[in-house]
Amino acid sequence: MKPYFSNAETRSFEQIPSLYDDSSHTIFLHETASQKEVIKVLNSQSAEESPFWQGMADFFGVGLKQQLQHFESLYPLIAQYSPLEIPALLQTLVVPNESIWAIKTDFLPGQSVQSEQVTAQMVRQLAEHLACLHQVQSNQFGYIFGKTKTSWPQHLKQQLTQLLTVHPILNSSEQEALLAQIDARFQPSKFGVIMPDLRWDQFLQQENALTGLTDLDALVFGPVELDWVLLEYLLTTEQAQIFCAEYERHRAIPEIEPVRSVYRVMLFLMNVLGEKNYQAWRDYPTLFV
Repeated sequence: MKPYFSNAETRSFEQIPSLYDDSSHTIFLHETASQKEVIKVLNSQSAEESPFWQGMADFFGVGLKQQLQHFESLYPLIAQYSPLEIPALLQTLVVPNESIWAIKTDFLPGQSVQSEQVTAQMVRQLAEHLACLHQVQSNQFGYIFGKTKTSWPQHLKQQLTQLLTVHPILNSSEQEALLAQIDARFQPSKFGVIMPDLRWDQFLQQENALTGLTDLDALVFGPVELDWVLLEYLLTTEQAQIFCAEYERHRAIPEIEPVRSVYRVMLFLMNVLGEKNYQAWRDYPTLFV
């Protein structure tokens, strides 16, 4: 990557250790006399083999290589709506014959949030951030910029049927009962911008407050209830109360109970948080109604 992004002003060009062995990107810090920049290089094989990105393709029709080519529009859109700081996109580099898909952004100060460090202020900021994204709406799901689809319940049932055949985590009667739950209630009047890869470590913090979001890779139009189902795995009971109080200041809380079981199966199949035990995932405590 260095020949593509370094220049006469380059002072240092170093790789930043990844949080995960199967990370979809290799990240470099490029420092010049005047600024710091972050370079994210797609590990295309890791992304293509990732259960998460396979799930993104199955459920939302979204691929990371294609998503990257929309970033010039996506980054400023999210910066416009999110109360958190979003890095400026400085350059997109796509060289398919050399298997290079990369972006360069400016550097945001802060440390990655760890769940044990989460404060009440961070929870309120997360609620405001998601509420603002959920208010960016569309009649279709999938890419925020690019080809999208409209009939979510039909598509969801079709994809779950196929994936549950490959990954038989349910017996036949359980699968039949689950799929029977997918009805008109699953079709939102509008889809919002959601974060299927929502985790605390996606965000930066300084002095016990969220300061920025640097990973926009998986943002798509989808049912906002999916974010809420995922939040049950990220928040404590006390944090959930704080979250709801702040979210309601911006928009109404959606009803989660009718869709929870189906979306928990969907998120498990996408391996969003790395959980391998389906029973533990299915029986995780609920926080919302």
